Amino acid sequence: MSELGNRLKQAREEKQLTLDDLQTMTKIQKRYLVGIEEGNYKIMPGQFYVRAFIKQYAEAVGLDPDQLFEEYKKDVPDSGQDELPGQLSRVQTQRELPESASKAIDLLPKILIILLIVAAAVVIWMVNQNNSGSEKAAKPKSESESISSEVKMDESLKNKETSEKAEEKPEPQPEPAKIEPPAPKQAISGKSTGTASSTYAVSGAEKLEIEISAKGSTWIGVKNSKGKSFFSGVLNSGKMQKIDASNENEVKIRIGNMPNTDIKVNGEPLKYVIDPSKKMTQSITITYTKAEKSSS
Repeated sequence: MSELGNRLKQAREEKQLTLDDLQTMTKIQKRYLVGIEEGNYKIMPGQFYVRAFIKQYAEAVGLDPDQLFEEYKKDVPDSGQDELPGQLSRVQTQRELPESASKAIDLLPKILIILLIVAAAVVIWMVNQNNSGSEKAAKPKSESESISSEVKMDESLKNKETSEKAEEKPEPQPEPAKIEPPAPKQAISGKSTGTASSTYAVSGAEKLEIEISAKGSTWIGVKNSKGKSFFSGVLNSGKMQKIDASNENEVKIRIGNMPNTDIKVNGEPLKYVIDPSKKMTQSITITYTKAEKSSS
C-alpha cells in the first residue's frame, strides 16, 4: 500500500465510510477505489483517470486534492499527454462566403424596410375598416328599438317601486364575526445522544417538511423508524432534497459531510447541537408530535 493510498484509506475510515458508500458518493467502481488505496494504478483505464479518481476520492472524504498531489508527488503518476476517450478536435477551417451570399446580405436591410412599409399599410387599412364599422353602428334607432326602450323604462319604474317597499322592512342584523384561534407555534428542542449522534423533538406543528440542501458535495441517507428510505445518495453543491414526513413519528438522517449540509424543518433552520467541524459524519434523529387542530 502506497503512502497516499494509506492516507486516503485512513480518512475514509475516520468518516466511517465503507468502499460501497464511497462508490455511491463518487460513482467510481469499487475495484478502482481499492486500486487507489493499494497504489495499484495498472488496473486504471489510463493515467488521466488516476489523477481524476484520486481527486474525487479526496473530496469525498474531506481532503484537499491539490495539497495531496503536492505532498505525495512520487505516488501520483503524471497525466502525460493522455486524452479522454472519444475526444475530438473541434478546430474547423473557416471558409469565405460565395459572392452571391454576400450580395444577399447587402440587400437584407432594404428588404426589411420594404417589409416594414407593407406592415404599416396593412395596419392603416385595418384601422380604416374599424372606423367604418363604428359609423355603421351609430345609425339612429329604429321604431322597434324605441318601443323596446320604452318597455324597459316601464319595467325599471316598477322595479324601483318594489325596491322602495322592500326598503321599508327592517334590515337583518349582521352576525358577529367569528374569532379564529391563533395558529399553533412550532417548537424544536435538540440534545446530543452520543459523540456523533443527536435527537431533535419537533412539536406544535401541523406538518413535518424537511429540506436538506448542500453547500458542497455531501452524502445523505434519510429513513423512517421502520427502515423505509426517503432518499439515499450524493447531493452536489446548490442541490436540495425536500421530504414530506408529516405522517411519520420519527425520521433518521445520516450525513457524510456536515459542514456542507444545511437542514430546515418546516422552513426553520436546524441548529446543530454537535459542532459540524468536529464531527463531519453525524446521525440525526427527528421526533415529531403533530399539533392538534383547534375546533372553531
